Amino acid sequence: MAMIYELELAPFLRTYKPLDTLAYLRDRNWILQDEVPERYAVLTKHTNGDEFEVQVPMSTVLRDLDRRVLELLQTLHAEEERPLDQIVEDLSLPSMDIIRTRIGIDSRYNGTLPMEDGTNAFREVRNLFLAAACSAVSPKPIYTKRKFQQAMDYVRGARLGQTQRGSYVITVYSPVLDDLPTSPQASLDLDIEGDEPVPFGRRTVSILNEALALANEGIASMAKGRKQDVEELVQRGVSVNLCEAVNALNIYGGGTGIELSTTWSRVIEPPKGVKNMHQFSSDAGSWLTKLANSVRSKSDTLEDVSVRGAVRMLDSEKPKRYGKIKIIGTVEDKSATIEVNLDGEDYLQAIVAHKAERQVELSGDLKKRGKVWQLNKPSDFKVIG
Repeated sequence: MAMIYELELAPFLRTYKPLDTLAYLRDRNWILQDEVPERYAVLTKHTNGDEFEVQVPMSTVLRDLDRRVLELLQTLHAEEERPLDQIVEDLSLPSMDIIRTRIGIDSRYNGTLPMEDGTNAFREVRNLFLAAACSAVSPKPIYTKRKFQQAMDYVRGARLGQTQRGSYVITVYSPVLDDLPTSPQASLDLDIEGDEPVPFGRRTVSILNEALALANEGIASMAKGRKQDVEELVQRGVSVNLCEAVNALNIYGGGTGIELSTTWSRVIEPPKGVKNMHQFSSDAGSWLTKLANSVRSKSDTLEDVSVRGAVRMLDSEKPKRYGKIKIIGTVEDKSATIEVNLDGEDYLQAIVAHKAERQVELSGDLKKRGKVWQLNKPSDFKVIG
């Protein structure tokens, strides 16, 4: 946790915005008590029986600006009981939702991770956000290789912040608006209400938080032997990809639990009824796997998957033009029978593979039909082995 004397204040002072600071305090239920125009505003708040008071500098040319800002930060640090660098970060980025993933809560590495685990953890954070972005486009039980372009564009536009101590914290900045306001006052006037469309970045982060809450509730209910409405979970953002990413983050953090928290941007109203803090205990892994399997069972189509196996049936009246084959291979690590219609050239290669007892590999969209999978839109057919 950064102490006040360790904090590099100069960069924050250069970008200090009085109106954004007031909006930050307003969002946290501070009450305006007094103000001196162009000088300062006085706000108070009661927390756990204690009364706190802050003076917000309302001009950036005050001679004692640095002292006043330091006092403001010290008070916020005491009231919020959060690291100062996080508070400064939240004050500095009003146009971003800030999501912090804290892994290795009880890690013996004291704020560090083995290099391999750290690299994998960053990848899983990306997978987590990509899963939420895909759900924001179209909720599905599972997303395979082919992702939605809008979701990919969102992930490319999100930013990584500096890692932080406190176990190991990975910070993601999620842009809220495509066209950002040009003044602090404009930021205050941007509250989106009613039928105004919610920007895609905010919708993604809202879905992420809602899905994490539902996943947590889901595994708790499963542990108690209660049934889940899996269809509803999927429609509200719980996917196999999300469950697997959360589970992997716990593993790469040493299996000691994870915590995810969101600070909502102040340029639009925060979503109502959506929790912004989620904790998954160290023993959540097996239950997340069970929840992922329940969600996976609701999918009868897998897009853009690779299939590999032995050809066990050939059927064609015109082999040089087309034909149907049956492959005995694996789907989702389980033995499966896959049927696929091929054009003449690929079908002739399948005949060769069958005679030589060699395997084939190809890609396409799998759809479940009873006990058999049908592979549609086949591509990249080749004989291997």
